[in-house]
Amino acid sequence: MVGLDRTRVTISGSAPLSKEILLFLRCLLNGVVIEGYGATETTGPTTLQVGGDYSIGNVGGALPCCDIKLVDVPEMGYMTTDRDHNGTPCKGRGELWIRGHNITPGYFKSPELTSKSFDKDGFLATGDIAIILPNYALKIIDRKKNFFKLSQGEYVAAEKLEIIYGGSPFISQIFVHGDSLQNYLVAMIVPEHEYVMKWAKKNDLEDKTYKELCESEELRDAIKEDLARLFKQSGLRGFERIVKFKVDATGWSVDNGMLTPTFKLVRKQLQKHYSQDIDQMYKSV
Repeated sequence: MVGLDRTRVTISGSAPLSKEILLFLRCLLNGVVIEGYGATETTGPTTLQVGGDYSIGNVGGALPCCDIKLVDVPEMGYMTTDRDHNGTPCKGRGELWIRGHNITPGYFKSPELTSKSFDKDGFLATGDIAIILPNYALKIIDRKKNFFKLSQGEYVAAEKLEIIYGGSPFISQIFVHGDSLQNYLVAMIVPEHEYVMKWAKKNDLEDKTYKELCESEELRDAIKEDLARLFKQSGLRGFERIVKFKVDATGWSVDNGMLTPTFKLVRKQLQKHYSQDIDQMYKSV
């Protein structure tokens, strides 16, 4: 009825598909289901698996319109000379840079950001860490941007954790914060309104408003339990656990300055806005 029986090719992007979901879709659609990689700045895909490639966990090779390269990130231990990634053979590890006619020439009214994001040869820094597999397909393994060091010397990739913990149905938006003088992570969380209201109804809390729920211990406990589930399920290391968090009913947007025009967190603004909350989470026992 919806035309799925006529589907020949399905392309997935935005976020990686789990092995289980990818296999399920391939069985359900009885066709080619492949993954690709792109960004707002690239006007769509820049890499894509080819039809007939049934491998899992990579985003294929570069499209004809794009040039790609990896750049060393020594502070995170990723080098283009690496030939192994956790037991997987590779032809280098590093930050993915992309060039092509489909790439934006710059950021609107942001010459400083444009200058920081492009090199002299016109390559755009994506902030994603990738490896090149033996068949020259790319596999995204980490994020370069927005990582920081905790007091015990461990490096934390905030965006990676925000993607993992943001997978909770309770969470609409999350900002993970760390400090070089502290040994644990804290977070600010904006709950998912629709899911929270349904959860409240199931838990005899439907008399409370969304704002009241965001201030309730019941919701905090539910979020805490789900964060623990995601921590264990994702195989994160001990220092990547969110030890303390606070809940805010007010969402973040471009209009209130908390998101960029491409809907990424403006971390400095969030840190400034929640400075008192962050200080309190680190001071409380």
